[in-house]
Amino acid sequence: MLKVSELSYSYDGKMNVFENIDFTIQKGEIVGLTGPSGCGKSTLCHLILALLRPSSGRIFFQNRDVFEWKKEGKLQEKIQLVMQNSETAFDPNRTLGYSLSEIGRFRKIEMKSLQEKINQGLRISHLTQDMLSRRPEELSGGQLQRFAILRALLMEPELLILDEVTSMLDPLVQARMIHLLQELKALFDLTYLVISHDLLLLKHFCNRSISLESAKDGAFEDGKRGGGIRFEAFSCYETKKAEGRRLHERIRWRY
Repeated sequence: MLKVSELSYSYDGKMNVFENIDFTIQKGEIVGLTGPSGCGKSTLCHLILALLRPSSGRIFFQNRDVFEWKKEGKLQEKIQLVMQNSETAFDPNRTLGYSLSEIGRFRKIEMKSLQEKINQGLRISHLTQDMLSRRPEELSGGQLQRFAILRALLMEPELLILDEVTSMLDPLVQARMIHLLQELKALFDLTYLVISHDLLLLKHFCNRSISLESAKDGAFEDGKRGGGIRFEAFSCYETKKAEGRRLHERIRWRY
């Protein structure tokens, strides 16, 4: 489904973030992405979303370059991103119902059909109709994260990128979120790329994980750190300057 081929990225052609990354994600997999802060995990995701251009290498989705999908305006219907700070996905001055209705306008879905999809999503996500009339600040972090996932699913993607979606939730809400994601995967035949620092989460939720590790190259097995998960490690470069210039963290996925 997704193939990353000899991918490298650097700032201004001078400061390398990572280089020569190769991996494939098959349909139906749950693949983790981990590594130290500033190592380029979010950069890699923004490259997959064609929000940034690689210094070299290519990314293919269903055997086509992601920039071809983007040029046709179809990449958003193939790949969606749910970020750690879910409030950034919503206009703080609009209700959640209004934000969800934007998907209908973008995809030219009839209002009746859109409402049916929203109602189904609310039931599955254990959200209520009255929440649609609220603004983002009126919901808890867990509720808002579920709305962010619901909004992404209204685009009917095949690959969902989850960027630290459980990191700001308490343990009980985290467990409920993982259970919800498992339900959604089964219902909608989804593929997940899960970004997380939580190796225990990766162990129990993912089929395998990709690790962006400093000064490491190639594949390795790490039973102690990964609990037997297969990790694929690639070299990356950590510098204070790179950390300070992570402007891609502020990029919002727009419809």
